[in-house]
Amino acid sequence: MVRGNLLSILLVSFLIISCSINDEGQRCALDSFTCGDGGSETLSAGGFYCTATPETSVVEVDTRFNVTITAAGGMEPYVLPTRSGGKRFSTSVTISGGYVTTGQKSEYITLYDAEGAQTSCLLNVTVE
Repeated sequence: MVRGNLLSILLVSFLIISCSINDEGQRCALDSFTCGDGGSETLSAGGFYCTATPETSVVEVDTRFNVTITAAGGMEPYVLPTRSGGKRFSTSVTISGGYVTTGQKSEYITLYDAEGAQTSCLLNVTVE
């Protein structure tokens, strides 16, 4: 039942929050990973939290950069929703992407744990 609920949550998440390469302050350009502009740095569910750490806090426009997502406190494996279903990981995962416009970017990246609990982590970068 938990697995079915998690798949339902992921499907709904994909349908509602579809990420594209569009960085007008509403969506991120981190490949096909789910992110948006709402929430808080860590929306804890029973101690489940995450962090999003870019390789550098200042990035060049139209240049790819890496972001390390670290999760703790929930039930492994953690799931980073993608357009193709989800990327599963244990402690951390590195994703990459880039922005097509300059400015201060603040994005929330949403994760789920194996029991379907959700948390979001804040990614802040300056694009020059």
